[in-house]
Amino acid sequence: MYKILIKLLKKNKNNTMIDYFSWGRDKRLMIENNDVMQKIGGTLSKRLTIKRLMIFFVKRLPINFRVYLMSKKYFGNFGETQELMSDKYSRTLFAEILLQKIIGEKNFKLRSFSRTFIESYEGCVKLFLKSNEEAIFEGWQLKKMKYKDLTVFSIPSLFNCMISNRLYEYKCSNVHILIEPGDVVIDAGIGWGDTTVFFSWLTGNIPGSKVIAIDIQKESLRLLDIQRRNNPTLKNITSFQNALSSKDGINFNIENNGPGSKAMPSEANNNTNTVESISIDTIIN
Repeated sequence: MYKILIKLLKKNKNNTMIDYFSWGRDKRLMIENNDVMQKIGGTLSKRLTIKRLMIFFVKRLPINFRVYLMSKKYFGNFGETQELMSDKYSRTLFAEILLQKIIGEKNFKLRSFSRTFIESYEGCVKLFLKSNEEAIFEGWQLKKMKYKDLTVFSIPSLFNCMISNRLYEYKCSNVHILIEPGDVVIDAGIGWGDTTVFFSWLTGNIPGSKVIAIDIQKESLRLLDIQRRNNPTLKNITSFQNALSSKDGINFNIENNGPGSKAMPSEANNNTNTVESISIDTIIN
């Protein structure tokens, strides 16, 4: 793995700025306020202090030696993971992410973080800041934005990923996977429903097309209803408040944390904030 990372480091010629907008970095926007550091005990504080000191000293090592040290100690087995990936692009991107993690984004930038992508993001920011209509979802400020005949409440970084097909299309060599008119799409974990209506829009809303939205939170489904009212022509969406599982009828306790909420199986149904599981087979049939 070390040789692969060093080879990438030598080839790095991406001169774009560092990522200034992912997950609340853009100071022009209020993105989220629910990621609050929890107070930790004395023992863990000492461990954290030691860890920070180690990071401080490691960052001052020569880059090549830092890559060697970290790749051997922490990422030695990641070479096996990389080999499981089916194409060169995926293997290279995986290695780039590891290298950026080791030496920092100031020293290494992903090739996918291009000037075109940044310009597209800035266009989304302008739409966001000009919009006067907003919706709040678990501390996230969403604003109404429009792309062609699609209207969604979203945030600039995710809206940019939608309209630039950065998350919902895969193209490499002879393989091209994307949502097409007439498709059936399952959106498992809908967040605030912007991607759900986007998927519906991509399917062409034609006979035979279908978008199935599944989430554990009532709030997510409430936001989805708002998104659907903004797009009244999209009529192929069916929603479920369930936890997706291989079996039906299992009780799950919900731990609320906005879009990062999770559900854990519970043998005793003594929590008022619970949902039942549902399988893909049941949904499709």
